[in-house]
Amino acid sequence: MATSDIHMQTSRAHASAGRVTLAVVAGVVVGLLAYYVISVVATAPLTGWFTVHPLILLMVGVVAAASVFVSWRVPVIGLAAGVVVLAIVAFVVVERVSWNSSDVGTLTPTGVLGYGAASGYPIMLGAVMVTGSIMQLLTQRTHRK
Repeated sequence: MATSDIHMQTSRAHASAGRVTLAVVAGVVVGLLAYYVISVVATAPLTGWFTVHPLILLMVGVVAAASVFVSWRVPVIGLAAGVVVLAIVAFVVVERVSWNSSDVGTLTPTGVLGYGAASGYPIMLGAVMVTGSIMQLLTQRTHRK
């Protein structure tokens, strides 16, 4: 192998590692944002004669659809985001972060963290993001062979 070939392969590897690192950092940001948004959406102060207001369900569906889209189109970001969401839920459960209705009403960080873990929406979101990303990564790997 010529020296220029080795240099070119090394520079491609560095560029690829840089893209993956950037995607993981973006995934962490997306995961933090997804956890917060799904928790805020689930606590929207809508009243009515419903157990869960239909508008809240619609907003949760929009967030879920966006997370599936991100996981399928950019699986590294989706995987990192899903892992971050699941890690936040695990942290909140282990640390026993509590919430009450006054915390959620003002959207304090501890209220959102606690309600998010108690509601179950973030854990479903994180599981969907991880599963969708893994499926897409496996599909891409199969098609490359």
